[in-house]
Amino acid sequence: MTHTISLDDEQYARLEAAARTANTTPDTVLAGLLNWLPATKTPLSPEQYTRRWDAFWNVVGSIQHGQPLTSDEMDELIGEEIADDHADTTA
Repeated sequence: MTHTISLDDEQYARLEAAARTANTTPDTVLAGLLNWLPATKTPLSPEQYTRRWDAFWNVVGSIQHGQPLTSDEMDELIGEEIADDHADTTA
């Protein structure tokens, strides 16, 4: 199944710039950002939901400012998010 996501010209220009910096395509950058969002099998608490989306928008914000994250930086953010989620379940 194919879906369409609409971006205005400015948004697409930022996505293209991030893709050029990463030597990849805009589709790959966007898919990577979306794949970064972890799938959950149980509903999130409002706090978890807010924290997860805040982390995602921080990643997206790095592209908005023309500073795409490196793979190492993305891995670090993902690791932090996983550690936070693990801390929530063990508390």
